[in-house]
Amino acid sequence: MHDFNGYPFGAPQSEFSTNPRTDRFSFSSHASASLLYYGGTPATADIYSLQANSNSQPFRYLVVIDFEANCEKDKQIRPCQEIIEFPAILYDLYEKKPITEFRQFVKPLVVKELTPFCTELTGITQEDVDSAPTFQEVLGQFHQWLVDNKLISFNDTVNTHSPWAIATIGDWDIKTLKKQATYYNNIRLESYFSSWINLKLIYRDCLKFYPFSLTTMMSDLEIQPMGRLHCGIDDVRNTCQVVTKLLGKPEGWDTAVFQLTSTLNGRYPGYVPGTVLEVQDKTGRRTQAPTLPIRKTTALLKRNRYSAPELSPQFIPYESSQFYSYLLNFAGSA
Repeated sequence: MHDFNGYPFGAPQSEFSTNPRTDRFSFSSHASASLLYYGGTPATADIYSLQANSNSQPFRYLVVIDFEANCEKDKQIRPCQEIIEFPAILYDLYEKKPITEFRQFVKPLVVKELTPFCTELTGITQEDVDSAPTFQEVLGQFHQWLVDNKLISFNDTVNTHSPWAIATIGDWDIKTLKKQATYYNNIRLESYFSSWINLKLIYRDCLKFYPFSLTTMMSDLEIQPMGRLHCGIDDVRNTCQVVTKLLGKPEGWDTAVFQLTSTLNGRYPGYVPGTVLEVQDKTGRRTQAPTLPIRKTTALLKRNRYSAPELSPQFIPYESSQFYSYLLNFAGSA
C-alpha cells in the first residue's frame, strides 16, 4: 500500500519534513528526516553517565501533550478517529516546573459530528469544534508556539535552542497524529514528531512496574488530580505533576532519566528498557510480571486471532503494556 504521495506506508523517516519553511504541510516534495532529531539538536547525551547524576537530563525541556479524539463507547469511530483537542505544556526539567501552555480545539473533517459519549467523556461540545481551526491550521499554530518559545527557529536552520523532546503518556498520541496527518489530510509531520518520550516507560524504569494509565500513576504517586479527567489540557497538567514527582526521586526509586523511548517504527534505538517486576490493571492492582517463554506467549496471542496489525505478536514489544495486559488475560484460559 502507498500513501497519497505514492510512498509506501511505514517507510521509516519518510513521513517527516525537515524544512518547515519550504516543506511544511506541502504535498509534493518528500524529505528525509533523522530519528535522532529533537528540536534541531542531535542526540549526543550519554544516558548511562546521566543516570549517575540525578541533576542531569539529556533534555532541558519537555513538550508534554495529551490529545483528545472523537470516540464511541466500546467500539471504534469509522473510518478514523480524529483529534479534537490539541493541548501541550512546556515543562522545564531543570527548574522542575511547567512554563507555558498551548491549547486548541480541532475541527474534524472526516467524521464531523461528535458522539454523545465523547462529549460526556471529554466535555468538548459540537460548538467547540465547529468553530475551531482545522487540523492543518492547528499544526501550524503549534509550530509557531514552539518558535515563540525559542525551541526551534521557524526554518529549523539555526541550532541555538535548548534540547527538548515531546513527551506523552503512552504511544497512542503520536501514532494517532501521524495517521490523521498522512492518511486523511495528506500532510507530512515535522521532524520533531519522529521520536518521543513515553512517560509510562520512564515510570516503569523508576518503579519497576508498568502503569496502566495516568489515573493509576497519580494514585500510586499520591498526586491530587487537577481539573477534569479526559479534558486534554487538564490531563497534560496532571502529567506534569507526574513528571515533577518522578524528578523528586523518593527513596527506593531509580533515577528518572527522561530519554527518548519511542518512534513510529517501534522503540527508539538508543533506549534500553529497565526490568519489569510487576504489571498493573485499571484498578491499580499489581501482579507479578509473567516469565513465559516467547514461543508460549506468541502462541497465546495467536490463539485469540486478533487481526489488526498493531495487535499481532510481531508488532507487540515484549516490554510494552499491550504485551503484559494481553498475556495476563490470555494465560488464564491457557
